[in-house]
Amino acid sequence: MDARSGQRLSSREIVAVRVMHPRTNDRTSTDTVHCTTIDVSTSGLRLLSPQPIIPKCILDICLELEVKPQYILLSGEVRWCQHKMETDQYEIGVIVYDTESSDYTEWAKLFD
Repeated sequence: MDARSGQRLSSREIVAVRVMHPRTNDRTSTDTVHCTTIDVSTSGLRLLSPQPIIPKCILDICLELEVKPQYILLSGEVRWCQHKMETDQYEIGVIVYDTESSDYTEWAKLFD
């Protein structure tokens, strides 16, 4: 299901995700969901969430990094969401976009 290329790192980072609802096209219609990363790469994240986030939702992502005490702000889009019966949580695949308002350059440097 996860089709990312490139180096993936297993990582348990705290993530706050602001979900932009695609049906409303209203950037003020948002929810914040607190998630944990499962693995990360320059092009995407696999998250564990207590609630589903539907595919095609645009996300503002704030990661709190343990390895480097700082916050990284990213933009992304949900590609898939799968319920995990054993934990009653959701695995969510997110593609990360390189946008002007994000810290994508700093994020990519973590994988050099």
